[in-house]
Amino acid sequence: MLKIAIVGSGLTAISAAKVLVKRGIKPTILDFGNELDSERLLCVKKMSSLEPSYWNKKDMKFIYNNSASHGSGSLPRKYAFGSDFFYGSSVISAPIECHGPPLPLSYAKGGFSAGWGGSVLPVDDNDIGSWPINNAHLEKYYKMILSDVPYSATTDDLSRVFPTYSNKVIAQNSIGPHTDILNDFKKLIPIKDASKLIYGKSRLLVKGYNPYKESGCKYCGYCMSGCVYGYIYKAANDLDNLIALNLVKYVPGVIVNSVDEVSKKVNISIIDKHKKQKKIEFDRVFIGAGAVNSTRIIMQSKKIYNKKIELLSTLSFVVPIFRFKKIPGIWPNVSTQPSVFMEYKVNTLSNHWIHVQLSPHNEFLYEKLGIDDDCKGVVQLIKRWIASHTIIALCNISSDSSDNYTLSLKKSLKDSPSMLVSRRKINIRAYYAVAISVLKFFYILLKSRYFVIFPFVKSSIKSGSYHVGGSLPMKKKVEHENDTDLLGRPKGWNYIHVIDSSVLPSIPATTIGLVSMANAARIADQVEL
Repeated sequence: MLKIAIVGSGLTAISAAKVLVKRGIKPTILDFGNELDSERLLCVKKMSSLEPSYWNKKDMKFIYNNSASHGSGSLPRKYAFGSDFFYGSSVISAPIECHGPPLPLSYAKGGFSAGWGGSVLPVDDNDIGSWPINNAHLEKYYKMILSDVPYSATTDDLSRVFPTYSNKVIAQNSIGPHTDILNDFKKLIPIKDASKLIYGKSRLLVKGYNPYKESGCKYCGYCMSGCVYGYIYKAANDLDNLIALNLVKYVPGVIVNSVDEVSKKVNISIIDKHKKQKKIEFDRVFIGAGAVNSTRIIMQSKKIYNKKIELLSTLSFVVPIFRFKKIPGIWPNVSTQPSVFMEYKVNTLSNHWIHVQLSPHNEFLYEKLGIDDDCKGVVQLIKRWIASHTIIALCNISSDSSDNYTLSLKKSLKDSPSMLVSRRKINIRAYYAVAISVLKFFYILLKSRYFVIFPFVKSSIKSGSYHVGGSLPMKKKVEHENDTDLLGRPKGWNYIHVIDSSVLPSIPATTIGLVSMANAARIADQVEL
């Protein structure tokens, strides 16, 4: 049997692994594999065995104390079960020097999916016009991915532009806050031109409530802080299943330093948890370590020193919205995941979609306001009234209008690993993009009698975005050392494939998880073994 390695364990790595397993391969997964600390993990397991009404207040405070909500200035940082374990930083084996906000990378088992919210949406061909592939190449793999994960979605107006790509879609709930919001939109801002404005029920990789089955969303009010029941899809869950079935070999505790092709073989240089370097030989390798780590591996392997490579990113902003009519539902007996997706365009900015996720209930807001079930009185009533009329909108702008990063590799003087240096390129266009996008959003909402609370609008200009890629772009004609072909192969290589968002030529505003998974599955499926 061929010896195939996969670097990383995030969404793209596991998508490729599942395809390779179907092709009769037992891949070796090389991963650092950080996990939630044992104390929190025990607490999560304890709570998962109980209904939310029986949870202990002390346990809840321990794992749902999200310090991200207490930040000031830029966008808050989202935690999982009160921990930031899934965020990576500089380590001895892979040092980083950041000039500006920290680079978005992860060393967690499951990558960033260990702490994500599960929102998914395919890309619109209009947003990937510069790519060498389009949705016709990806449709088969959208369907493949979505048939094998929990998927909460429904066919509605959003499907005019963004198909569900599944015949078994199940909405997380048939009624709720999204129904009121969508009814408001349909009455007051009807979709006249679906190429300019469109909206619909959110799409989530989550196991929604099903009255015919025992398990499903419990509506506990803490979705965005971590689901103790495991109903939000995480790549690590699939990885654990593959390991249990002996379909993959999992090697944690290692960092891949470089790769090299020698006589139709791939030598992978790794640094293990004991800081020892060793080389392992494989027939082929798929690199899905996340955009930052994959770029570092390729730069180190090709000895691309002191040369700037652009890492594209989306631009995000958060908008609190006031609705005069009370939002249905009483927290915490609700889902706090996004309920509604809206896509709109700003003609003076670009012809690309701006993606909006509307959350009528948000535990970060409740924590920020200091709402406490155990406290009574006038102040608590006022806070609850404010929360019951406030919607939080998370908005993304595509990389074409964003402020991106530059990466360069500084060669070490000794045998120690080279230093990855990052700088955030903040430009006037980014400020303009946020301002004009917020203003357009304000006018759209005004028609539906929703009001933007301008003083509390925040953007990612200073804090940076977590949707990054484009540093190793796929091209029909590979010219530069950091270009890749349609199978993710860097210039001059035949058996090394990069499969994560680093190969996407641009980063659309719509969530990149699904398209990255589909592209990884496409590469793993089309490679000749």
